[in-house]
Amino acid sequence: IIAIVISIYIIKTISTNILNLRDASDKLSLGLTNVSLEINSKDEFGDLARSFLNMVEKNLKLSAAANEIGKGSYD
Repeated sequence: IIAIVISIYIIKTISTNILNLRDASDKLSLGLTNVSLEINSKDEFGDLARSFLNMVEKNLKLSAAANEIGKGSYD
């Protein structure tokens, strides 16, 4: 019984993390840039979420730079 309870907890934790990341990815794919993730874990899922948020931040900076270049500003 203890093994079943632990298994259910692990499965729920994994699926919640995956669903949260999927939802954030879906929002980003729709052009919504105010993507946020609650990162509580210090495991691989936490690493993945932090990497995802870093990617979003860098893409926003690249997009802002491209907009400035499009306006004729090359600084």
